[in-house]
Amino acid sequence: MLDQFRLDGDVALVTGAAGGVGGALAEAMAESGADVAVADIDEEGLDTVADRLTAETGATVEPVVADVSDETAVERMVDRTVEALGGLDVVFPNAGVAVQGGPAPTYDMDDWDDLMDVNLRGAFMTARAATAHMVDHGGGRVVMTASILGFNGTQRDGLAAYTAAKGGVVQLTRQLAGELADQGVRVNAIAPGLVETAMTEDGMARLSDEDGSLILLAVTVLRYSRPGVAKSVTDLQPAVSAGASSPPDGSANPLT
Repeated sequence: MLDQFRLDGDVALVTGAAGGVGGALAEAMAESGADVAVADIDEEGLDTVADRLTAETGATVEPVVADVSDETAVERMVDRTVEALGGLDVVFPNAGVAVQGGPAPTYDMDDWDDLMDVNLRGAFMTARAATAHMVDHGGGRVVMTASILGFNGTQRDGLAAYTAAKGGVVQLTRQLAGELADQGVRVNAIAPGLVETAMTEDGMARLSDEDGSLILLAVTVLRYSRPGVAKSVTDLQPAVSAGASSPPDGSANPLT
């Protein structure tokens, strides 16, 4: 990690951190010198991540079991982070689910609500609880996880809720950046393409070879991050988090 990206003395909170993108973000923060609270509903996965990062980086890593769709759980998650690690400087409201509720004309509204509760409502509640602490303690940084699909749709059905939620995250990033700029809180987002994780592998495994080829060749608006590397999303992360060579507040930065 380059010196200008060091986060020694900082405390980061990453949701959805039991694996995939969240696990990679937590690893990047620990390698940058921050202590990290890793939050997820997967207690076993969290313990595995926490033990590994502590052993590999020497950082203090605090596992926090939390459901980001539950307002009380989110508030407790932030409180636990502050109590266990002594503060909160950087938050990644990253937790998300990939629910495919069917074609738009028949999309299941329970599936819509389940996805929105985590991907948009949960992201806002996490940012809200974290920034309430940050405003009272001199500021901080928020890095949302949007998606390329927050800017562009796709010909593939089943993604109406996902694209709407990620588009909401892009706009939420801009709104929070404007609201909180004069209170010392910087807000930006990353917008990955499809990153190969356990969650996306499960979805792709359900597609036939023909459908997979259609996605790769015909749906040109859906861009993929480098194959097989969830850590590709961390390339920009230290700069966004630390403010070193960082983009303007409110920006959503595509990673391809």
